[in-house]
Amino acid sequence: MLYWVLAMLSYLLVVFLAQYVFEIPLKAPLGTLLTLAGIFVAAAISFAMFFSAIFNCEMEFVRAIIMYPVPAFIFTGYTWPQESMPLWLQHVAAAFPLSWFSNTVRELFLAGHSPRLAEDYQALAILIAVFLSLGVLIFCLKMRHFRKKYGQMNAAEPETAPTGQVRG
Repeated sequence: MLYWVLAMLSYLLVVFLAQYVFEIPLKAPLGTLLTLAGIFVAAAISFAMFFSAIFNCEMEFVRAIIMYPVPAFIFTGYTWPQESMPLWLQHVAAAFPLSWFSNTVRELFLAGHSPRLAEDYQALAILIAVFLSLGVLIFCLKMRHFRKKYGQMNAAEPETAPTGQVRG
């Protein structure tokens, strides 16, 4: 929840800077932009939670997630239109939350509406459900495995009292 709140504050700052400092007109209602951003942030957090559940330690996750930004910018249509990509790459791009956010936000800012807004809401909700469910499932399976592994080790090893005496 904390990450979501901080991300939304960051988004509000960017919207404020775009509108009042860089004088980019905001043609869409602020509520529409905030709703899309809120769902996107939840999808991005679910995406990160899913990938963090895959790795056994923080350093492995950090090393792997660093490889995410470049493909995200390439595949999501942020750099160039997805329509110019082969069909199979467009399907890969659908797994990135940014695919369902960047072009729509641009359209909302500049035109005030986006014909794909409802589709983006649905796609982001599906990504949240899929990534969050898979992340929780993987995490629970790993916890069960670690409990079995370390529970058996602790049962086999007698505990020692602070004075050096073995407790039974």
